[in-house]
Amino acid sequence: MKILRKKTMNSGSFTILAMLLAAWCHGQQPLTLDDALKRVQEEHPLVKASVSQQQQLESLKRGAIVIPKTSLVLTHGQYNSIIKTDNNITVEQTLPFPTTWSAERKLYGARQESVQWQAQEVRNNLRRQVKELYQRYYYHQAYLATLQVRDSLYATLAHAAGTSYGTGEIPLIEKTAIETQYAEINNLMQQHAGILSRVATQLQQLLALRRAG
Repeated sequence: MKILRKKTMNSGSFTILAMLLAAWCHGQQPLTLDDALKRVQEEHPLVKASVSQQQQLESLKRGAIVIPKTSLVLTHGQYNSIIKTDNNITVEQTLPFPTTWSAERKLYGARQESVQWQAQEVRNNLRRQVKELYQRYYYHQAYLATLQVRDSLYATLAHAAGTSYGTGEIPLIEKTAIETQYAEINNLMQQHAGILSRVATQLQQLLALRRAG
């Protein structure tokens, strides 16, 4: 079995992760989990839309009591009398029944409470997503670090096995077993590096981060 040459890990995934978790936007401050949770609750488009809707409803609620305009009617000439030059001024003011104002305010208040509840649900869901992504990242990062140690060890063993087999010190089956283990570890490293890259992309999209520079 041919010894597989040690592959270089995909640097793109680590570049993204470094940008994402070590420096955010144009600053150099670490993007901790707390930073990410705060950012997603303030900057995510869904949260901003909820805040805007709450502000609109609050404005409508304050304007629920509207006094209609006063109507002024002037009648000139004979009007309800024998005098032909009679003048009459009529002032009209229509006031809604107080319960109408109360009902409108209650309606806007109920809608506002509903929007606030939905906004909190949005925030909770975003927090959960961020936490899950961070947990996945740290798990796969730790596992990848373990694999890198094993990969380095088996790279040395595979090289030594090739030399020993060439001199007849070990049988082919032993050399093949070591090479197989080495290949499996290398494949696992590639898989976990790919997962890290996908997690980084998901976090980048969720937090709406820009590339540093």
